Amino acid sequence: MRLRILMVTDSYPPLIGGATRDTQLLSKELVRRGYAVDVATVGQPGLPAEEDDAGVRVHRIEGLTARFSSDPHRRHHPPVPDPATVWKVHRLIANVQPDIVHSYGWITYSCAAALLRIPIPLLVSIRDYSNICAIRTFMHQESRGEEICSGPAPRKCVVCAERYYDSVPKTMASVGGVFSGQALLRYRVQGFHYCSAYVQGIIRRDLLAGRGVNRYAAGRPLVERVIPGFAMIASMAHRMKRSCAACRPSHLSSSSAPYV
Repeated sequence: MRLRILMVTDSYPPLIGGATRDTQLLSKELVRRGYAVDVATVGQPGLPAEEDDAGVRVHRIEGLTARFSSDPHRRHHPPVPDPATVWKVHRLIANVQPDIVHSYGWITYSCAAALLRIPIPLLVSIRDYSNICAIRTFMHQESRGEEICSGPAPRKCVVCAERYYDSVPKTMASVGGVFSGQALLRYRVQGFHYCSAYVQGIIRRDLLAGRGVNRYAAGRPLVERVIPGFAMIASMAHRMKRSCAACRPSHLSSSSAPYV
């Protein structure tokens, strides 16, 4: 029986973004290897609620709070569990019956809430600092410019986020959501995938601090892996190179120079 995987992500193509494209590449590669893959993502204006992307079943979920996004072209999940998204992800999990759930971004808060009473492993990909930083960049906004943040603190984060968003409601929602959501992540997540050892160190210090690196508050073992995004891309590029070599026109020389 095929392993079933549910990918949960803030955004998915045709939206543009590094993590967005990475999720699509990973999902398609898993399908190529024989896994059954569904993707749950934030519903976007003009895009279908259900779609088949080369074997990847995409489910775009209309949340409650995402409808109030200030961007008319792109909706964003807030840094807190969205009631409608929690319910719809819970229902999707019941229908898909995944063996594992793999999440990225602020939609992870809704995903973790939907899984609170369901014994399915939750793996979270950390490709940025959205789970510890209200502006997601981990760059502290100062009057004289930016600098790498030395670590989150409520008052410090409020000042930084206000300079970044220039909006009191967005500032309070983002800072309050990120800080309040950390306990939920520590309790429910069973594994972290980091894009680099540096990111792993920051998450261990600012999210897992005081909780131990290998155990959660609930006593479950914590699995951690550092897998750079370029490792998967390099593997795919190697296969593409072999494919191109196989279809090299006969009238060209047999030189080792690549053919595109």
